[in-house]
Amino acid sequence: MVRFDGFQWDDGNWPKCAKHGVSREEIESLFLSGPVAVYPAAEHGGAEERFLAIGQS
Repeated sequence: MVRFDGFQWDDGNWPKCAKHGVSREEIESLFLSGPVAVYPAAEHGGAEERFLAIGQS
């Protein structure tokens, strides 16, 4: 189980979401309104742990 502590939008991650036509409000509603499947992002090779979240907005 993954614990969700909130959102951390910065100048690096927000433009990547906007580039795909997804608003901050839509992303936040995904986590706040219903079940979300969360998986490790295996293809990410950086030192920071990352996850993929799949749900319905």
